[in-house]
Amino acid sequence: MSGSGERDYMNHNSMDDMDKAFKKAGQDIEAVMKEMTNVAKSMEGGALVGLGGDSFRAALEGPLKKRLNVLKAKMEELNKDINQAQAANREAERGAKGRFQ
Repeated sequence: MSGSGERDYMNHNSMDDMDKAFKKAGQDIEAVMKEMTNVAKSMEGGALVGLGGDSFRAALEGPLKKRLNVLKAKMEELNKDINQAQAANREAERGAKGRFQ
């Protein structure tokens, strides 16, 4: 705490909104990755042939996919962190409330 008499608290509604946003972001990233796979497969089928097509497909299947996996994992980590923080806070609130009843 800051020592100024202010109370720190968790706004559960905002935390719930963040939880939903991180879940949706993870789902959106998954959808993008699936679409990238479809595009890469169409490249193999001759949509863009030659060096350009090979390079584009390699970028989709390599560095871009790797970075999207990292981003998706981060969204899942943040979602987990929010859920743990909320659970700990709710438990603390129940414990504190019980002492004053």
